[in-house]
Amino acid sequence: MGSRGRKVQDITARFDVQIKFPDRELNSAESMTELNGGDGATGGVPPDDGAVRSCDIIKITGNSEKCAAAKQALFDLIPITKEINVPFDLHRSIIGQKGQNVRELMHQYDVHIELSPPDQKSDVIKITGAAANVDDAKEAVLKRVEELEQDRKDRELRSFELKVEIDSDYHPKIIGRKGNVINQIRADHGVQISFPKKDDAADNIITIQGYEQAAYAARDAIMKIANDLNKLAKETVEVDVRIYPRLIGQRGRNIRRIMDEFKVEVKFPKTGDANPNVVTIVGNEEAVAECKDYILNLEEEYLQDVADAQPVYQPMSVSDVFEEALTKSGLNHRPGGESAGQPPKGFVVKGAPWQKKAPNTSSHEDFPDFGLASSAPATNDTPTISSAWGLPR
Repeated sequence: MGSRGRKVQDITARFDVQIKFPDRELNSAESMTELNGGDGATGGVPPDDGAVRSCDIIKITGNSEKCAAAKQALFDLIPITKEINVPFDLHRSIIGQKGQNVRELMHQYDVHIELSPPDQKSDVIKITGAAANVDDAKEAVLKRVEELEQDRKDRELRSFELKVEIDSDYHPKIIGRKGNVINQIRADHGVQISFPKKDDAADNIITIQGYEQAAYAARDAIMKIANDLNKLAKETVEVDVRIYPRLIGQRGRNIRRIMDEFKVEVKFPKTGDANPNVVTIVGNEEAVAECKDYILNLEEEYLQDVADAQPVYQPMSVSDVFEEALTKSGLNHRPGGESAGQPPKGFVVKGAPWQKKAPNTSSHEDFPDFGLASSAPATNDTPTISSAWGLPR
């Protein structure tokens, strides 16, 4: 019948007939009826030697020819199931992400596709639906399987791996600035090229992965660069490590200018090298000699600047700064600072408030009383204090 009777409604509209399906309550064991077949009461049901249930009878009403055509259309809608063998490892690709691919097939061909459960790992795929739709869906599934098989073979061909042994000193040149050289080789030959990591034991192995022919072509391109580098002269020169900052320059500007000018490559020692003063120059033999002389001249000039440079400023405390300022002005005459028998030089502060003792608040001389003198007789225990303000109370 289809969703909401859509298929049956299409047949009734196409052939201008009425189609009556049996009621659901007729679906019982007691509804078995012997039919002669072929008469009008049977609704065009073909003869049958056996008993047919009333719930299995569909009645078609209309023109005789149109009823026959509608009957055949209904028979064409009877679902069938066909099985096809597909390798289980391809089932996941047929299903697609979250079942998207298989849902599209079922919707497109109006069929139901049943794949093997993961625990059974069967190669059988069942397709259920109208005969014509099942055949179309089966063809589509087989075509998809063929594509997946080709893709699997292609992946196997692309997985060819080739290893090339190249001196690790040449790797930066093969990579190029910002990877320009190696990226161009990858694009030209459609391969993946991997360089060893810093902690790898074999730091001179370059791995190329792709189609066999493309991998060998990429290898030839890399070997050409390495052979050209082998023809270059290499010379080491000892340079004082103290001039490295000025030789390299801010963000490497000076050393890049030197390398561009002489068409050479200048390599500085790595951390942990036995001799940190060794610089390596690689390039054309004549250019290497000229660059070496240039660097040695710069070293001589820079070292002279270092020798003539002022001593490095040392941070001073506030007291040291104050002491230095007093010394320069001639005002610093701390005890013991002058030679014996020599008078102090410069200005000396004496009698300043901070040099006096704190006043005695119980002294009537310092703090006189403004009241009248006390009438109490003086005793031996009370000394008479001469004061401009009289005796204490």
